[in-house]
Amino acid sequence: MLEAKTTLENILITNNYQANIQALLEIIPELKLITSKPLLWQNTIRALKISPSMPLEIKIAIIFRNLGFKDNIYYPGLASFLAKNTLQRLGYEDEFIYEVIYLLQNSHTLIEANTIDPTIGLNLLNMQYALVLSGEPHKIIDSVLKLNAIREQLLMQVPSNLTK
Repeated sequence: MLEAKTTLENILITNNYQANIQALLEIIPELKLITSKPLLWQNTIRALKISPSMPLEIKIAIIFRNLGFKDNIYYPGLASFLAKNTLQRLGYEDEFIYEVIYLLQNSHTLIEANTIDPTIGLNLLNMQYALVLSGEPHKIIDSVLKLNAIREQLLMQVPSNLTK
């Protein structure tokens, strides 16, 4: 499984998703559930393209997030279950898996800057930006304005040497 894990990480680092769709499907067969739904798959690809320099846990959470949709309703427990099983099978450490699960469980949650660790909050915020910007155009402006306000609150809490 180490080879599959390395291949997955290389695809995500190089941001070459479409050219490697077959490899992604071999590593994460569950993706067939969303590649068969063009709108969901295109949304996933757009969110990944928006996040080329984001940490690996955000990119992996984005991949699994759309697997949590059933009948146009997001089920974070389903996405988390699939992510946990797959990432364990690929040999990821528990701490990394729980970071991904946290992102999946909270991807639809309004961030309260005063009650969250700023580093975790910024990762969640970056994922939410990618999801919002890859979504429906008429919802983008209001959502981005809300995220920008939260971002400012989080950045005020982060030591200046971590924001550069």
